[in-house]
Amino acid sequence: MCWANLGVFGRETVLFDWDDFGRAPRFADAASLLLSSLDTPDVAARVTEYFSDQLSSPDGLYAQSVIAAHWHTRFQVGEHIDLEPALRAHMRTVEERLSLTRHQRGATA
Repeated sequence: MCWANLGVFGRETVLFDWDDFGRAPRFADAASLLLSSLDTPDVAARVTEYFSDQLSSPDGLYAQSVIAAHWHTRFQVGEHIDLEPALRAHMRTVEERLSLTRHQRGATA
């Protein structure tokens, strides 16, 4: 966070999130919020419920995979390792859903 993240629109202060601007997959913010909250199940459940349309879509599942890969690199350097078991378990479910999505696409093609 720095001053470059702040702007003004009329009488409102605006906060810009430039992290991954233009390079992240669709729904990356929802995926990041979910994955970073997995070690707090009640929060993860609320995020999942609120963003269910995004997170359960093919783009949302892909975004979760991309964000999980980012988190994996953080684990390798010792950051946030308390989150790793929950993330691994969650990503097994995401991989199953992605596999089903690919299978369904192949069946309709």
